[in-house]
Amino acid sequence: MPSPADQKNLLEVLEELLLDPGWSVFKAHADNEWGPRQYRTRVQAALLSEDADAGVRAIERATAEIERLLQWPEEQVNRLRARIASERARQMRRAARRWSEEGHQPEHPHGDGARQATEAGRRHRAVEGGEGDEGEAVMASPADQKNLLEVLEELLLDPGWQVFKAHADNEWGPRQYRTRVQAALTTDTPEASVIAVECAATEIERLLQWPEEQVNRFRARIASERARQMTTTAGPRA
Repeated sequence: MPSPADQKNLLEVLEELLLDPGWSVFKAHADNEWGPRQYRTRVQAALLSEDADAGVRAIERATAEIERLLQWPEEQVNRLRARIASERARQMRRAARRWSEEGHQPEHPHGDGARQATEAGRRHRAVEGGEGDEGEAVMASPADQKNLLEVLEELLLDPGWQVFKAHADNEWGPRQYRTRVQAALTTDTPEASVIAVECAATEIERLLQWPEEQVNRFRARIASERARQMTTTAGPRA
């Protein structure tokens, strides 16, 4: 378990990630790919495949694992907040007991603590209601493309994104992937279980690569548009 100082730093990093516009874009893309509507479409397609049962199980596994992965930052924020609050309360009780033993009256737990709690509550409400529809503007105007490019570039530089990717790699990297496959081979339906693990691993990797792929795609489009405008402005050579 990380130290209280490390927990506080990790909390701040993940809180910033949840407030990052790029995270909202990423989640909107994930929902567009793996939300309820797309889930039904994928299941219907799987039912038409040669091995419908294995196909449906693979879609269900991938959907559940992606949802679990996307929930991790907020769940971790809530867990760290609870740990820090518990540690703070323990320290206050210890201080109050010490002051009482020394004949002092314990201070009332307000002041800076109240302001910090208010600020934490404000950030939490912002996180709860902070998701927008930026992910729906992927094929918008050149100006919107440039704005989305900047948002995703900032996401890729966000320390919270690096923490999130490290967590995903810890859960679905090569070592953990092999462990999951070995566990799948011990089930009653090993072939279908392995297919489900492979599907989840593939789709999670594709999802994590999306922001950088979008950045590269937008850079190419913007560069191409700029070159076209320069050619148009220069006009035909004499």
